[in-house]
Amino acid sequence: TLSGQVSTSGSLTGRVLDPNGLAVGAASVAVERTDTGATWQSVTDSSGRYVFVQLAPGPYAITVERVGFQKA
Repeated sequence: TLSGQVSTSGSLTGRVLDPNGLAVGAASVAVERTDTGATWQSVTDSSGRYVFVQLAPGPYAITVERVGFQKA
């Protein structure tokens, strides 16, 4: 007998750094599921890290914004 678990979602984590490699805290991070238009928002911590959990498989676009920086 075999048993298992299939995951139908995943997580997305990352870190926002400036051109000098320093962490960018309090940056707004948006993830958009490009085939549905659904969006999720997060803010980086003081280490520049962000996390999105329970994202279904599919195509996504990430946008990062912070005052004093060019939108990426």
